[in-house]
Amino acid sequence: MNIEKARIGDWVLDTHLNRIYRGEESVALEPLASAVLAHLAANAGQVVSPDDLIENLWQRKFVGDNPVYRIIAELRRALDDNAREPFYIETIRKRGYRLIAAVEVLDPAPAKSTPSVQTTAVPDQEPIDAGASLTRRRYASIGVIGVCLMVTALLGWRLFDAPAPQQPAVQAPVVAVLPFESLSNETSSPLSRGLTDAVATRIAGVAGIRVISQNSSRQFEAASATTGEIAESLGANYLLTGTTLVATSDGEPERIRLNAHLVDVVSDSYLWSETYDLDIADIFEIQTEISERVAQQLDFAIAEASRQYNRPHPQAFEEYLLGRDAYSRGFRESDLEESITQLQQAVAIDPDYAQAHAMLGLAHLQLYAQYWDRSDARLAQARGAIDRALELDQGLIDGHFGLGSYYLRLGLLEPASEHLKMVLKSRPSHTEALVALAQVHQRTGDLSRAVDALDDAARFDPLSHLTLYMLGQTQIVAGDYAAAEASLERAITLRPDLAEGYLFKAVVYMAWRGDEARAAEEMQRAYHELGADALMAFLLQPGVSSAFRFAGDELREALREMEFEGSGLDPSAYYMARAELAEIDRKPGEARKYYNLARIELEKVVNAVPDEPLFRALLGSAYAGAGMTDEALETGSMLLAMAPVDDNPWDNADYLWYLAEIHLLCGRYDDAIQWVETALQYQTTNTLAWIQAEPFWEPVREMPRFRALMDAR
Repeated sequence: MNIEKARIGDWVLDTHLNRIYRGEESVALEPLASAVLAHLAANAGQVVSPDDLIENLWQRKFVGDNPVYRIIAELRRALDDNAREPFYIETIRKRGYRLIAAVEVLDPAPAKSTPSVQTTAVPDQEPIDAGASLTRRRYASIGVIGVCLMVTALLGWRLFDAPAPQQPAVQAPVVAVLPFESLSNETSSPLSRGLTDAVATRIAGVAGIRVISQNSSRQFEAASATTGEIAESLGANYLLTGTTLVATSDGEPERIRLNAHLVDVVSDSYLWSETYDLDIADIFEIQTEISERVAQQLDFAIAEASRQYNRPHPQAFEEYLLGRDAYSRGFRESDLEESITQLQQAVAIDPDYAQAHAMLGLAHLQLYAQYWDRSDARLAQARGAIDRALELDQGLIDGHFGLGSYYLRLGLLEPASEHLKMVLKSRPSHTEALVALAQVHQRTGDLSRAVDALDDAARFDPLSHLTLYMLGQTQIVAGDYAAAEASLERAITLRPDLAEGYLFKAVVYMAWRGDEARAAEEMQRAYHELGADALMAFLLQPGVSSAFRFAGDELREALREMEFEGSGLDPSAYYMARAELAEIDRKPGEARKYYNLARIELEKVVNAVPDEPLFRALLGSAYAGAGMTDEALETGSMLLAMAPVDDNPWDNADYLWYLAEIHLLCGRYDDAIQWVETALQYQTTNTLAWIQAEPFWEPVREMPRFRALMDAR
C-alpha cells in the first residue's frame, strides 16, 4: 500500500508536501526521507530490511546500507526520536528497521513509480606518476557538483512554518576532516596525521565554514563505520577523506601521493576528488590547495589575507607536522616533550616559521597547565615562543590563541578574553578557544555565556567527554539541572568506562533535590560498570572521597571491607573517607581515629606543597575531626588569604563550604551557619537542598537560624 498522508504517533506525514506536522510545528523532509517514512508506515510493526528499502526506493542505484542509515538518521532527527530509546523507529540489529509508533492512514495513494537517486561513479585512480610535480586529476561530475551546490544551504536544516513568509536561515556548512589513511609504513603515519591536522586547521580558517575538531574526527581513524554513521556522530554534512602514500629514499621521505575526496553526506556522493603527486619538498602546498578547493565546492571565497602564508623551509614544515602530531596525541609528558623537540628542530631550520613558534609556545604551555612542569622558566619559554610567532605574523591565529591561554593561566582575564575573541572571530569552530573563553566567563561569574561557549565547543567537538563534563558542571552551578543531567549522560554514553560522569550526575541529584537515593543509583551504576577496584581508585582521591556520603550502602560496605595495605591508593583520602563513614555510622571514636590518621598524612602533603589551598582545606577538616580545634581554625583562616573568593569565585567559593564544615566539626555551630550563609551568596554545586539531605549537618538542623535558611529556600 502506498501512503500519501498518515498520522504517525504525534506527527502527520504529508508526502505531497514532503513535510511532517505536529500541532503548529512543521518540518520539511527531503523527498527520499518522506518516501522512506511512508514505506515504513505502510509496513508498520514489521521489520523492513535495508535491501527492501533500496529495492523499492533507491532502485538499486546504491549498494549497501550506507544511504539507508543516513536517511534513517535524518528521520530520527526530524521526529525528535532517539535511537537508544525509540518511540518511532526501532533498529533491529542485523535485520533492519521497524516503525513502532501507532499509524493511522489518512489518505492512501494509488500505486506510482518510486523516486530514484542518481550517482556518478568515481573511476579507479591511476598509478602514481613519479615525474609529476603537482599533478591534479579531477574526477567529480560537473552535474553532481551543480546539484550538490544548489542544496548546500538546505543541508541538515529543519524549516518551520512561520506566521509570515520569510527566507530560511542559512547555516554554515560543517566539515569533518577524517584522518588521512597512511598506505605507507608506520613511520609515515605521524606525517599523515600531522598533515590531516594542518589541512583541517587551514579549512577552519575559511570564513563561513565550520570544521569539526580533530579530537573527535580522529576517533574514526581506521574505523569501519559508514559515511552516514560518521556524519551523524560528528554532526557534519560534509566529510573530507583521503589516503597518503610516501615514497622514501635511504629511509627519508622523498615523494608523497595524497588522494583527497569531499563527500556530500546528503547525496552520499563525491562532491570533489583529486590526486596530488609531488615531491616531499612541496608538501606545504597541499594544505593550501585542498582548503581552496573545498571552499570553492562549498561556494565560499577565501579572503586574500587567508592566502598569505609564507612558505616555510620544506624540512621545517615536515618537523612541524611531526611536532603537531605529537601534541595532538594527548597531554602525556612524553608526548609534549616529543612535540617540543620536533618544533624546536623546525624553528632551528627556519627561524622565521611563525606557525612553528606558536605551536612550540602551546606545547610549553601545556606542560605547565598539565602540572608536568609548573616552573616560571616553563612559562617564560611559552611566552617567548608565542611572542616570536606574533612578531613574525601579527594576525596568526595560533599566536593569539597561545597568548590568550597564557593570560588565562596567569588569571589576567581581560587580555585573555580579548585574544580568545580574536581567534573566534576568524575561526568560530576553534574548540580550544571556546573552552578557554568559557573558563574566562566562569571566573567572571557570567555562567550563561560560559554555557553558550561550551555548547558550541561540544557541537564542534561532539565526541569529547571532557567538554561535556565541563558543560555539565557549569550547568549545575548555573542551576540548570535538567540540562546538566542530559549533558552528563551524553558524556557517560561516550565513555562509560570513566567514573567522572557518574559522579557528576550524582552531584546533579544532590544539588537539584538533595536526592540521596537517586545519587546512590548513579554511584551503583558506576560500581557495576567499572568494577570495585577502578571505582575505589577514583573515589579515594583528595577532595573526591567525600562522595561516600551519598554513594549508597553497597559502596560504603565495600569501603569498610577493602584491604588498604598494599593498594597504592592515597592514604589521606582513604582515612578521610573512613572518618566520614564512621560519622554516618555514629561511631565518634572511630571517626576521630581516622581523622587523626588523615591529619598525619595531610601534614606531609602540605609541607611538600604549601601553596595548594585544597590540601590546606582538607587538613583543616582533619584537625577539626581529630579534636585539634586551635590548629583547625588557624588552618581554616589561612584559606581565604590563599584563595580569595572575590578574585575567583568559580574556583575559590568552595573553600567557604570547607570553612563551614571545619567550624561544624569544631562544634562552633553559629559560626558554621554563618559560613553557610556566606557560601550561599555564591553559585557553587553546593545548595540548601544538598545540605538539608546530608546527615553531616544534623547537629545544626534544628537550630532556628539554620531552619530560617531552609524556610527561605
